[in-house]
Amino acid sequence: SRAKRYHRPLSVLMIDLDHFKEINDTFGHAVGDEALKFLAHTIRKTIREGDIFGKYGGEEFALVLPETPKQEAAGIAERLRKLIEQSPVSTPGGELRMTVGVGVAEQHELTPTFEDLIGYADQALYHAKQSGRNRVEVYDENNGLPAISQGD
Repeated sequence: SRAKRYHRPLSVLMIDLDHFKEINDTFGHAVGDEALKFLAHTIRKTIREGDIFGKYGGEEFALVLPETPKQEAAGIAERLRKLIEQSPVSTPGGELRMTVGVGVAEQHELTPTFEDLIGYADQALYHAKQSGRNRVEVYDENNGLPAISQGD
């Protein structure tokens, strides 16, 4: 509400671990849990102090970026995507390589609520999953379709 009141940029990233069910089915739930912990740790160590990060559900995470317009947020999302792709996790079954899909949305004057903003980022994430995963999609507030695509 502060970002809206003072007309300051605020963006949200929705981050989803690609093929998480396959990780659990192949390596077991303990390794799946380790993969989620590794993902969370990797994201936490790269974000700014004022950013807000947390698990949203299942293998989805949300990252709130105050003072961040969507173009900058898309760059942050792409850096996170690449970092995760390039950071294998050691498991008892061998090295595990992971990828993520990321949806990005920026609050604007037509965003009714924060929940709507999360929904816009989630729509962009859904498009990232439908477009092949391991990619970043940015929500376009003018027509609801992703405006920017990055990744594989």
